[in-house]
Amino acid sequence: MAPTKSASIISISLRGQGFVNKPSKAHADFTETAASVTPPPINLTVVPILQKNLKTRSPKGLQGINNFQSNRVYEAATAAQNLIGKDRLTFATITTPDLPGIKLRKLWSNHSTVIKEIKQAIVRLLKKHHPLTPEVLIVTELQIERFEAAKLPYLHLHLLFQGRGLAKRWLVTHSDIQRIATKAFKKHVGCIPGFKAGVELQSIHTSVAGYLAKKESKDRKAASSLIQAGFKDCVPHHWVSMTRALRTLANTRIPLDDWAMRIIQDGLAGKIPGMLPYCQEVHRDKDNPERGAWGHSFRLDDDWLRFLLTGESRYLTGM
Repeated sequence: MAPTKSASIISISLRGQGFVNKPSKAHADFTETAASVTPPPINLTVVPILQKNLKTRSPKGLQGINNFQSNRVYEAATAAQNLIGKDRLTFATITTPDLPGIKLRKLWSNHSTVIKEIKQAIVRLLKKHHPLTPEVLIVTELQIERFEAAKLPYLHLHLLFQGRGLAKRWLVTHSDIQRIATKAFKKHVGCIPGFKAGVELQSIHTSVAGYLAKKESKDRKAASSLIQAGFKDCVPHHWVSMTRALRTLANTRIPLDDWAMRIIQDGLAGKIPGMLPYCQEVHRDKDNPERGAWGHSFRLDDDWLRFLLTGESRYLTGM
């Protein structure tokens, strides 16, 4: 039995994120009654200009890390793991040392420049070592405890890149990253005796996306906290930054065949327990759920994802 056209899946991401449309409702017959309850189309040419521009977008970054950016972090981390292998990836944390308020504000009011310089310097370093892949992911986080204690905008950076070569030997060292970060910081805070950026390097032994998620800030009020404290100029324009090739991989979507669509629809119907660890209805209007849903947003279990893409899985038996 082939899936209906109105309930087809377009594609899934490298980590199994996807969306399935629900069958659309039949259009109501055009009757006098239906016409009387259906509002006429809005003619924007007769709407006053002030009413046209009531809805405005907030500047980027002022809402903190939103769901779209969080998903992009997950997708990029998954792409890096698939491309490089988690045993060769390095997770780095760059921490701002104690600074006077004026210098700290000057540093992070130039957040985009600092991030750009650090990212480009690490890419150049990775390119010097032939086996390494020159891709970098950077996530900015507000250090909540330091912020609450000092009432100053202490931001720190989480980085993901390949730090080990083919023999799993460290090719990017602690001193390399500390030198890059300290140089980028000093351009904005000046020369301070003994000034060094705090750096920590770790290898990853579990899921890269899961490991990064534990480090990623879950406080969605980070941006508003900075704004309320008078540090709106220190709110990052972009909380997430990555190299172009990694962004392309993070945006990759894989089309599925009809047989895979049928299996996923069985999972959505609850016929295959554990297949979809995450599944949620996406409503047409989140404030009015009674208007109905467009479909289901979901994420596949890792083993099911492998099966649907390659046929290699313990689920292959009997199917």
